[in-house]
Amino acid sequence: DDALLSVLGADSTGIHLGSTMVGNIENNGEINMVGNRAIGIDIQGALKGNLVNKGDIKANSTGGIGIRVDGPITGAFVHSGSIKVGTQETLNENGDIVLVQSALAGIWIKNDITGGILFEGIGDNNTGQDDSPTRDSFIQSHGGAPAVIIENAKANGSNLVIGEVGSLGYGFIQRGNVLS
Repeated sequence: DDALLSVLGADSTGIHLGSTMVGNIENNGEINMVGNRAIGIDIQGALKGNLVNKGDIKANSTGGIGIRVDGPITGAFVHSGSIKVGTQETLNENGDIVLVQSALAGIWIKNDITGGILFEGIGDNNTGQDDSPTRDSFIQSHGGAPAVIIENAKANGSNLVIGEVGSLGYGFIQRGNVLS
């Protein structure tokens, strides 16, 4: 029995953090966003904990974003789920062309993440042979939009800080599947 969050409407958000929160945010279910400029998970406030997506996020409309991090995260961002944004050109039931709906980004990181960024999958330190194999993460963006954007959009002009993932020696580790 999987959790399902469906939101309809332009400029809508599935999960929105608008102020400081102490604790973790974890999505294990399905978030379906329908409407232009919809965002699955939107971190605007400071998160003092981890952001973990193990579920599925769909924002299949023009200007859609799977996860946006606009506020700082004092913790890690771990993605082991699936994010699909925008739509590709298809045919409707009458055989007419349905045009591409361009997303903005699968994941858009605009602020600090002190515990690093990990897109899960099989890698050097995760062979899949242990007691808890990890699902490969998946990010797909249609319409020419990037699957992942990392940019410094902090208002104070300070440097963007992406900390180390555990003791792995890197701030951003991509082990999953990314399509754009």
